[in-house]
Amino acid sequence: MLDEQSIRELVAEYGPRVNTGRPIRQLIEDGELPRLRGATVQEGKVSDSVYGEHLRSRCGRPLRLMFRNNRISTHDVKRGAIPFKDQILALNHDHMLRLVAPVLGSSQFDVAGLAPTSTVIPAENLRLLGLENVLRMYMAVSSTSTSLYQHWLHARENGLRRFHYAGHELDAEDLEPNGRLPYVMDTPSTKAAVDATTDAESLITAGACTAGQYSQVRNASLMAFCIVTGYLAGKGMVLVDATDETAPTGVGSFFLDGYARDVVTSGPIAYATDSPTGLYVFDLSAPGPPEPVGILHAPGAPRAIEVQREVGEVSGLLAGAGGGHLQIYDASDPTRPVRAATFETPGRAARVAFSGSLVFVADAEAGVAVVDLSDPSAPASAGTYRTDEPARDL
Repeated sequence: MLDEQSIRELVAEYGPRVNTGRPIRQLIEDGELPRLRGATVQEGKVSDSVYGEHLRSRCGRPLRLMFRNNRISTHDVKRGAIPFKDQILALNHDHMLRLVAPVLGSSQFDVAGLAPTSTVIPAENLRLLGLENVLRMYMAVSSTSTSLYQHWLHARENGLRRFHYAGHELDAEDLEPNGRLPYVMDTPSTKAAVDATTDAESLITAGACTAGQYSQVRNASLMAFCIVTGYLAGKGMVLVDATDETAPTGVGSFFLDGYARDVVTSGPIAYATDSPTGLYVFDLSAPGPPEPVGILHAPGAPRAIEVQREVGEVSGLLAGAGGGHLQIYDASDPTRPVRAATFETPGRAARVAFSGSLVFVADAEAGVAVVDLSDPSAPASAGTYRTDEPARDL
């Protein structure tokens, strides 16, 4: 394992030379690859494609040779050049391709002995469509002017409740930075010197694809998205032993059925909210890998939860925010958690925090709501506080 100093030395040595090699176009023009003379070279951000009438497999199938490059990307400019970036991307690409290829197929040829990090990728030369389809589950914070986040900021700055992005009409109050989107969004873009976010109708009108082709691309994208996210969801809930904060170590994990939304602890008890299955309760004092001691199967699991923490005891009273309301859970018996009540707040409950028997709710455009849980089965409003901007956290 490289230490920080070794990494810095590697970057200092390798970084300045990352783009000093000749690109494939130059190699062909210099006569280094005579068999590729006269071929078409199509430059890309990650690889350059080479194809032509004379480039065919033994059985006559047209070939496309993709040559990986180390071209500096926007990410490199923002974060610094990454040594061996092309090899890292290549391994990631190969791993993900093997996940989806059995279902979606692949134009790449399987060549015995060819490493995933090979400079050249041989594939069938199919007719390319001038579009890229990116599926999004979260609104990532981004400085890119074409990003969903920047469109959301623009809508808020101009007092717009609803706005359009990539063919989708969205409610600005439903979104939060790095938060989950209401649904998985397909956000197509053009493929040119500068990619531009667009929508399916514009692509079809411009002749980039037909309605049937876009439908096929979208469906294939969704299938790949489901395969990969299902694979990644297997990471589930991970426990880390941080007794030594300078050297935390993993001590076990539990795979939830859906998406782990939030995890909180009180003493030896951990509570995890999972979408769409519900609430899981774990006793972390038990030896061995974690297993739930109690599960509440309930649709509409909250995105964020918090537990009431009393000195010297585990109360088991939880409050969750999500779906536009406050949900109250009683897990005083960890083996039998129950939903005690649901309380409708004036706005859209996003986050919660306890103070004794009071719950403070970040209630979006309604500000901060205060709810009295002296009787968990009958929550009562204890006041509200109007904030200048929508309250999204506490």
